[in-house]
Amino acid sequence: MNNIKYGYALDEHQNVIYIHDVNQENRKEHTYHCIECGEELIPRLGTKRVLHFAHKCNTPNCTGETYLHKLAKRLIKEHFERSDFFMIKYQRYNRCSKFIDCPIYDEGKCIDRNYDKDDGRFNLKEFYDTCEEEKKYNDYIADLLLYHSEKKDRQPTFIEIHVKHKSTEEKINSGNRIIELTIKSEADIEKFISSGIEESKYPVEEKEGYAQFYGFNTFSENTTKGWKCNLPKFFLYPSGKTFAQYINCYNALEKKSNQNFECIFYTKYYQSVFLQSNDYAKYGYILTQRENTSLKFCPLCKYYSNENSICMLYKKCNTPTHPEAWHANECKYYREANDEVRRIKSTIKEYDSNSGVIDGIIYKILK
Repeated sequence: MNNIKYGYALDEHQNVIYIHDVNQENRKEHTYHCIECGEELIPRLGTKRVLHFAHKCNTPNCTGETYLHKLAKRLIKEHFERSDFFMIKYQRYNRCSKFIDCPIYDEGKCIDRNYDKDDGRFNLKEFYDTCEEEKKYNDYIADLLLYHSEKKDRQPTFIEIHVKHKSTEEKINSGNRIIELTIKSEADIEKFISSGIEESKYPVEEKEGYAQFYGFNTFSENTTKGWKCNLPKFFLYPSGKTFAQYINCYNALEKKSNQNFECIFYTKYYQSVFLQSNDYAKYGYILTQRENTSLKFCPLCKYYSNENSICMLYKKCNTPTHPEAWHANECKYYREANDEVRRIKSTIKEYDSNSGVIDGIIYKILK
């Protein structure tokens, strides 16, 4: 005899009956049948074992797998039709509002993955009024399809029940909105109905009671002005003066009209030696010279100490002790630091051969 213990059965009117709703008084008023195989079930209402329905006769082909699949579809459908709420929650992230046009957009840095607890929570009853089993949409058949009977242009949502077989990759990548529920027991179904369907933040492939969302918009409408990304930016003013500073990436790509030259630098690595040094200013000087070959800058002079920003000729030749970078254009003692300049020019050449990217570093001249 089949020893599977079921908590649910169908009565003679095809209503789903929960074992705890059956008692000694009403058990004889109805007949009960298996949701999977259709054979007769007997309610076991003793006090020594867990209440359950058991098959009256031996049914070797009834394994419980199809039972869970059919039961899940039936109970979830009934819950949708009877309740004013059908809650789902999935992970939604905030990202910079300029991500579409930003040439340095990087999902690793430009997305805030500490999503708002309330963002991504929706009541699907506000969007759909119909739940139908085995409904076809866009060449795919859904276990349950939620749709709006009047608003035909509203994209429906598939609910797929994963007891043993997951949805195919083709179906997952079809562009349809799909919620796949991994169900291993009746308790998993009951949890989804009582608590809503929530995507796990840390997916586990075969974990019971787990929901996966596909085809949903995972980005919040609450976009912000940049994130934790401050970029080194180099400026050249019409006067010849230069300036270098870190600036929030949201405004880094906006060129100011009162400057002749601007260049930003970007790296995917927060601890980059490049960003921890003043190299980006030197790169800015040399990139500026490439635009205007007559310009000179003190930090590129062999008599300039970049370590303490001092001109080493200030005592001997009475030059400014801490000269501004542009002072080199007025200094007769200026001599290019050949080794240093060659090193930087060589790196920039390598940047250019890699479309402006090397070792995670990007430079962009703003015009």
